[in-house]
Amino acid sequence: MERQSGPPPTIIYEPIEPRSTPPLAPMVWLIAIVGSVGGVGAAFINNSTISMDPTVGILLFVVAAPAVEEICKPLAIVFLLDKRPHWFRGSTEIIVLAACSALVFATLENLLYIFVNNPDGSASFVTFRLTICTALHMLASTVFGFGLAKMWRHIQDKGGHFDIDICFKYYVAAVIIHGAYNGLVMTLALSGVLNFE
Repeated sequence: MERQSGPPPTIIYEPIEPRSTPPLAPMVWLIAIVGSVGGVGAAFINNSTISMDPTVGILLFVVAAPAVEEICKPLAIVFLLDKRPHWFRGSTEIIVLAACSALVFATLENLLYIFVNNPDGSASFVTFRLTICTALHMLASTVFGFGLAKMWRHIQDKGGHFDIDICFKYYVAAVIIHGAYNGLVMTLALSGVLNFE
C-alpha cells in the first residue's frame, strides 16, 4: 500500500475566548456605589427652583428632579448590567446595591443642603434631612432595584443587554414615589405646616 505524499493535513483550531472572571464582591460594590456620586449633580435641579417662576419651579421639583435622580442614583448598576451582568452574584445583591447607592447619594445631597444651601438651618431641619429625606431616597431606589434585579434575571435566562422596557414600570414607580414626596413636602412647607424655624 502506497503512502500518500504531500503536506500533512491542516488542523484548524477554534479560538477559545477567555472567560471573564468576576472581580471580588467589594470591587463590584465600590463601582456601583461610587457611581451614585455622579447623580449628585441632579440635586442642583432642586436648588435651581428657588429663583424660578413658581410654575416652572414646581414642575422641576416634582417631575424633573425625581425623574433625573432616580436614573442617576443606580447609573453604575445599569452600566454593569449592560456590560458585565455576570459580575453580580444574585438579584438580592442588586436590590441591596440600589439601596446603598441611594444612601450614598442622599448623604452627599444632605451635606449640600445642610452646609451649602442652609448653613444656619435648625436642628429639626438637619434631623429631617438625615432621616426622612434619606429614607425616601432609599425607598424609591429599592423599588427601582427590584426592576433592575428582574432585568438581571432576564439577561441570565435569555442573554442580551440592558433593556429599559423590562424594568421601566419599576423606574416609573420610583419616580412617582419621589415626585409625590416632593409635592407633599412643598405643599406642607408653603402652607406653613412644615416649618423648621
